[in-house]
Amino acid sequence: MASIESKKKDSLSSTSTSFSSDTTVSKTKKTNVVQEEPKKKGFPYGIVIGLIILIAIIVVLIFNFWIIIGIIGIIIIFVIILAIWNAISISKDKKILEEYEKTHCKKMEVDGHQMNYGMAGENNTTTIIILPGFSLTSPIIEFKSLSDNLSDKYRIVIPEALGYGFSDTTDKERTPENIVSELHEVIGKLGIKNYYLMAHSFGGIYCLEWANQYPNEVLGFIGIDVSVPKQITLPELKNDCKMITKFCGLMNFLKALGILRFLYTIKREKAIPTIDPNHKNYTKEDIDTVIRIALTRSYNKTVAKEGNYIPKTLVEMCDKKFPENVPVLNFVKIRSPDGNIYKPWVDIHHEVITNTTHSEVVELDGDHILHVCFKNEIVNKIKEWIP
Repeated sequence: MASIESKKKDSLSSTSTSFSSDTTVSKTKKTNVVQEEPKKKGFPYGIVIGLIILIAIIVVLIFNFWIIIGIIGIIIIFVIILAIWNAISISKDKKILEEYEKTHCKKMEVDGHQMNYGMAGENNTTTIIILPGFSLTSPIIEFKSLSDNLSDKYRIVIPEALGYGFSDTTDKERTPENIVSELHEVIGKLGIKNYYLMAHSFGGIYCLEWANQYPNEVLGFIGIDVSVPKQITLPELKNDCKMITKFCGLMNFLKALGILRFLYTIKREKAIPTIDPNHKNYTKEDIDTVIRIALTRSYNKTVAKEGNYIPKTLVEMCDKKFPENVPVLNFVKIRSPDGNIYKPWVDIHHEVITNTTHSEVVELDGDHILHVCFKNEIVNKIKEWIP
């Protein structure tokens, strides 16, 4: 392949929605931007709720003080009912998860704790290790769609880091070095010597650390809109780190009040955005299990500690890049959350690469969870890219 360079496209608007294997790309080059298919608009719940609140405010202003007291009382009673319902349901959920754990989980002792891991395509020789984004509820189940589509050719290993899924929690500091050491211990005990790393979102930071700690083991890295250390330098993204540090506290508050359970109940089919709705191998048990984990195990002390460490992690790793012997295939979304083309995000995904012979940056016009909306394109490109 050619040296690192970016092809300018004639027009983003003329970009094809297809992702053909014969698309001309340069190493750490921009391939054709693939646009996500337009999504069907669902019922406008947000608008309806907003109108109800507006009407309630108008009624309160028109009538009198006692209406205000009545509305507040109704809200308090509703929240109390939710909290009681949640407390009763948690006990039931934990018992169901315990039974699920006995029949579905593979565990290994790591640093005195039990770490859960999943494996598919055991008989294949080439291994891909998948790491999730920050605070993902159940990495094994939520990456099932991608795993099922790659396991015909590769051995897929998905370790659930301590604090995630069915793995134990830990009081150990959630530094990149500690997290990578724990995950690497599982791979070592499985007897896997060489492998590709794959990650989504903040899992890319740990893969970057992993590749630098064990460069002779890592054959390459595949990133799905991953975090990179230099994002801490982008003004538009600095607030993201502040939000992450408060995220677990907010989610635990919503869990305790039963509000999170209520939201998952009324929007069950869309409760977990990382679940591929078009993947036929997902079962009702899979969906129920992810929701139960989210309502009983997720956002725990270990994950919260990791979230608090993220800003420091990005600062400390700001100048770190992948070793020259580790090729990179980065799938990157091209737009910021406000919908505008955001070139700095794409640029920093080029900058983290040093390999000049077999690296690519593939730009996709979709949301952050690219492996759901562009699953087929990503799977096909991976099979083309890995020899």
